[in-house]
Amino acid sequence: MPKFSTFYRIRKKSEDPNKFIRLHRAEFGHDIGNQRNYKNNYYPDAENLIKQIGKFYKKKKENILLGLGAESLIKDTIIWHQQKFKSRNSLNTFPNFFMYEIFLKIFHYKKFYFKIDAINPKKTNTDKIIDIIKNKKISLLIIVNPAHPFEKYWTNKEIKKILNYAKQKRVFVIIDEVYQGMGSRSCINLIKKYDNFVVIKSASKTFGYPGLRIGFAIGHKKIIKQIETFRLSHELPSDIIDQGIDLFKNYKRKVLPRIKKVINARNYAIQEFKKRNKIINGGHGNSLSIYFKNKKILKKIGNDLKKNRIIVNYNYPKPYDNFLNITTSSKLNLKKFFKIFDKNDIN
Repeated sequence: MPKFSTFYRIRKKSEDPNKFIRLHRAEFGHDIGNQRNYKNNYYPDAENLIKQIGKFYKKKKENILLGLGAESLIKDTIIWHQQKFKSRNSLNTFPNFFMYEIFLKIFHYKKFYFKIDAINPKKTNTDKIIDIIKNKKISLLIIVNPAHPFEKYWTNKEIKKILNYAKQKRVFVIIDEVYQGMGSRSCINLIKKYDNFVVIKSASKTFGYPGLRIGFAIGHKKIIKQIETFRLSHELPSDIIDQGIDLFKNYKRKVLPRIKKVINARNYAIQEFKKRNKIINGGHGNSLSIYFKNKKILKKIGNDLKKNRIIVNYNYPKPYDNFLNITTSSKLNLKKFFKIFDKNDIN
C-alpha cells in the first residue's frame, strides 16, 4: 500500500471574533468595540453544526465530517481511497448516482457493477456481491442503502456480512444513506466495530432540503481524520450552517412532519398501484418504480404526463426500460398524477 499523504491540517475551531481581534486570516472583520458584528465578515465556522449533528445521531464530533452536499464527500472519500489503496477496482450498483461515475472516471478506477433485480430485490443478495469482490479484486465497494432509483434495502445483518468479508479482503466500503430515514434502518452504529467503511448522509432527501447542500459522513474516527485532510477548507457558508443547526435542533417540529407527509403519500401510492394490479419496486425511500409489460403504454403515459406539466422518469436503460419512477412528494400531487395515469393505462 502506498504511503498515505495529507494536504490540509485537521479542522480547528476558530477564535471568537467577539473576543479576539483577528488580524491573521485576511478578513475584513470589524473595528474592536463595534457592536455590529456580522457573521459574513468572517470565514464560516462549522464546529457548532458538527456538534449538533453529533448530538442528533449520538456520535462524537471526531466521527463526523461535513461536506458541500453528499457529492463532495463522495469525491473526498474516493481521493483518499486512491491515495491509500494500490488497487483501483470499484464495485457499484447499476444504475446509480451519476457523480459516482464521474469521480471514478476522473481518478481512473476500473468500474464493475451489480444490478438490482427490480422485480424481486431479494435476489440481489450479499453472496453475489462477495463473489464479484473475490473474482474482480475489488478494493472500493459502494452500496446505496436503500438503493435508488431501483430499490434494494440492505438489512444490518446483510451489511455486517459484507463488511466482515470486505475487512478480510482489505476492501473499503462507502455506504450511501442519502435515502435512509423513511422506513429503513441506519448502520452508523457499526462504526464502533468496523473501521473499513464510512456512511454518507445529507439533508437533501430524508430531510427534504436539497437546496441547503448539507452533506456529512459518519465513520470510525481514524478514517474520518484521514478523509478530512482532503476536504474543502470551508464546506458551507455561515447562513447555511445556521439553518442546518436550526433543522437538527428542531427536527421534530420542522423535519419530521415533512417525512411523515412523504411516507403517507408513498403508502397511498402503493395502495393505488396495487388496485391497478401494478408491480411496484420501493417502499423505504421517497420514490416508487412501476413495471409495465407494454413499453408503448409506458412511453405514452410519460409523454402525456409531461404535456400536463408532470415530469417523471421513464427513459431508463436496459434491463429497466419497462419502469416508470415517481417521487412520492404528497397525496395532492399524486392525485393529479393518477388522473392522467388512468387516462392512458390500459395495461
